[in-house]
Amino acid sequence: DKHIYMWHLDGRCLQHWKGSRINDLAISRNGNWMVSTSNEKKFHLYDLVKGTELAVHEQESIISLCLSKSSDLLLLNLQNQKIHLWDLNEFFASQGTADLPTEPVRRYRGQHEKQGRYVIRSCFGGSNETFVVSGSEDSQVYIWHQQKGDLLKVLSGHSGTVNAVTWNPADPYTFASASDDHSIRIWGTATTSL
Repeated sequence: DKHIYMWHLDGRCLQHWKGSRINDLAISRNGNWMVSTSNEKKFHLYDLVKGTELAVHEQESIISLCLSKSSDLLLLNLQNQKIHLWDLNEFFASQGTADLPTEPVRRYRGQHEKQGRYVIRSCFGGSNETFVVSGSEDSQVYIWHQQKGDLLKVLSGHSGTVNAVTWNPADPYTFASASDDHSIRIWGTATTSL
């Protein structure tokens, strides 16, 4: 029905927002903010305390998003296979009174940027979320240095689109990738014990 609903545990609808078909959403760690994206070239920030909504424009349609553990950084996977990093720290720290950023602070490059047909998800990982890892339509996994934006490694091993990646929250040296080839691969260093 193209709405986002927030429910109380007793079944009451506390709040709802009307919009487009939602592709992805995340809630900040403190529970004060929600970020969502739809088939549009923008993402929405909802202040769950004040009940307000703001939109930030992107250059392409957004297919997925990921908030950092501290909720100050936002990764966006775009329809054209690009990945953008937005810094929301100043905005969230000001409780929404500072200006929203108008441009991403980093654009991760190196993936084959072709027209996207699939939902690809990226995430933060490693110690202190030092890395950005992403699947891709070319069957590979890409790892970048989060702050520098340098492509550090391209991992082969899948034979289909790599749709999702997730970093192990208990082990900063291990992450998993899931692919259309019907496999899940666990990646880690030689010293990682599984």
